[in-house]
Amino acid sequence: MYKENTSFIFIENFEDAGVILEASSDSDTILSKINTDSLVFEGYGSGVIALDTVHDFFEIMNTEFISFGSIYNQTLLELDYKCDHSFKIGVVVKSAETGSINLHF
Repeated sequence: MYKENTSFIFIENFEDAGVILEASSDSDTILSKINTDSLVFEGYGSGVIALDTVHDFFEIMNTEFISFGSIYNQTLLELDYKCDHSFKIGVVVKSAETGSINLHF
């Protein structure tokens, strides 16, 4: 349950016509959207990333600019996923004013 004043400025549930996430140029595999009932994790669609010994790196980015601005005192990333391997999550933030990039793990 979320607090009453919670705002969601970015939601990708893989249920809309397009996907606003894409693999970065450093990725050696892609994100695929599926809607097969037996494979979907929750809802009507899921995103799938297939990794193996040849394709072992995936990095994703949002294709739309999101301004977090100073009105937010907390920003959280929530992921719903199904996986049988460990993986690492990080967030890269690019400043709209300076263009500087900060990586957060």
